[in-house]
Amino acid sequence: MYAIIRQFPYHPAKLADAKQALARAQELHADQPGYTAGLVVDDGQRFTVVNIWHTEPFADAGRAAIGAQVQALFAPLMASPSQVLSAGEVVASDLGDSPS
Repeated sequence: MYAIIRQFPYHPAKLADAKQALARAQELHADQPGYTAGLVVDDGQRFTVVNIWHTEPFADAGRAAIGAQVQALFAPLMASPSQVLSAGEVVASDLGDSPS
């Protein structure tokens, strides 16, 4: 698995619009081949997003296919530009081990 971790600082007054943009971005990602899952953490000032792909080539293809659309969704909501915090191979995960 391959993961990309990105932060999106948003304007708190635009939180409702940001949540709509997040939902649409998740739909776009889910339609991409090789997309596995995503996590979004809201700390009240920014979203930290973890997108998980089968492989780096799938992530690269996904970015090429939907990157501009996702950027257009978030640009009007962001307090400052997004930044990639990390990207690389996932070396451990228990995402599939949640209790039933």
